[in-house]
Amino acid sequence: MTRMRSRAAEGARIVYHICPNVSPHELTFARAVADGVARTGLRRFVYHSVLHPQIEAMPHHWQKSRVEEMLLAGSFDVTICSRPPICKIY
Repeated sequence: MTRMRSRAAEGARIVYHICPNVSPHELTFARAVADGVARTGLRRFVYHSVLHPQIEAMPHHWQKSRVEEMLLAGSFDVTICSRPPICKIY
């Protein structure tokens, strides 16, 4: 499966990841995509987040916050779109 994700990113310069809306698997999906893409040597990861991911009372927002932390701790150049077209480039 990881090889398939790596192959999907071949030839790309960036990846833009949008998880299905209100998914309880946000972190799992993002980690799988990030792992597959990292194997290709791709540098730029654009992540579609939400305006206030730090709100724990909204589990899908809280999961997006966990994904942001994971991406920022990784080796990618990261762009986080909290409400397109508002994006933070790291």
